[in-house]
Amino acid sequence: MKGAIFVFCGIFLLAMAGNAQEKKEKLKTIWPDDHKWKVGSDQEDKAMHVLELIPEKETHEQWTILGTMISMKGAQYVPMENIMMAMYEQVKLNAPKSTVTEIELNEATAHHWIVFKIESPRFHHHKIPESRLYYVIQGDSSLYINIVTVKEKSISHHFVEKWRAIFKASELVYE
Repeated sequence: MKGAIFVFCGIFLLAMAGNAQEKKEKLKTIWPDDHKWKVGSDQEDKAMHVLELIPEKETHEQWTILGTMISMKGAQYVPMENIMMAMYEQVKLNAPKSTVTEIELNEATAHHWIVFKIESPRFHHHKIPESRLYYVIQGDSSLYINIVTVKEKSISHHFVEKWRAIFKASELVYE
């Protein structure tokens, strides 16, 4: 009888471990239908997954609004303000007059997150401005970054509030 119990427990534990390994963490974001999004680019390697979304009638080279979803696999326990400043420093390499503004930070929950914007009036390689609103959240197994970019020197309060609500409605799911 003890042998049967051990076999049952062993099978149960293997089944649970198998199910746990199969489930993959993702950040689920509902992008608004007003732009009829399509995939502009989808690239993945062992460390990162980057998915870019553009309006269906636009191209990857010619867009008016760009959505980007980044999963940094295995990145954990990174302070949110460090992420914001790293993104800012990266943009400043090509757009030194850029500004960064923290909009909202929550480090009181298990899944820390931050919303911030980077506004760039011009770049070294072109004079077209770009402004980006970022949402970064720490998952259990990865760091997730959602970005919405427009070709404007700055983004309006209305734009920030709309996209902040969209991004904050995102959910970590396990599929």
